[in-house]
Amino acid sequence: MCDTTYFIESGLLRVFYKTQEKEITDSFSAEGEWITSVYSFLKNIPDHFYIQSLEPSKLIGIKIKDLEQCFVDFAEMERFGRQLMSIYYLQLSEEMVSLKFHSAKEKYEFFLKNSKNKASRIPLGMLASYIGISQETLSRIRAEKTPF
Repeated sequence: MCDTTYFIESGLLRVFYKTQEKEITDSFSAEGEWITSVYSFLKNIPDHFYIQSLEPSKLIGIKIKDLEQCFVDFAEMERFGRQLMSIYYLQLSEEMVSLKFHSAKEKYEFFLKNSKNKASRIPLGMLASYIGISQETLSRIRAEKTPF
């Protein structure tokens, strides 16, 4: 169960889950972003997601009970939390549209456009898993000229 959310001061991490056959990458987060197992963190129950550091990372964590107390004690923190959740929701919505409705090349281009500081740091197989394509297909796409 995840009772802590982390601010990434430096480094790169991924959220993923495992099936019997493979690991499926759900998201990547890097410096200046927050990472947690959102479902477990908000519902206070275990889930099937894992968080893995892909490079040496420095994180600052806050437990849910402490975060909730900050929201009660400081109106600015509560407003910050709402704004952060709004940003997260919009980003998630844009990612879902890209991953569900675009071609493999468009998915890769969307990722590059929105994650420039991450793309070169992510192993090819994990990036292919995130996009939902094979590593071979991603290699072919990368071999073409990409405008980003």
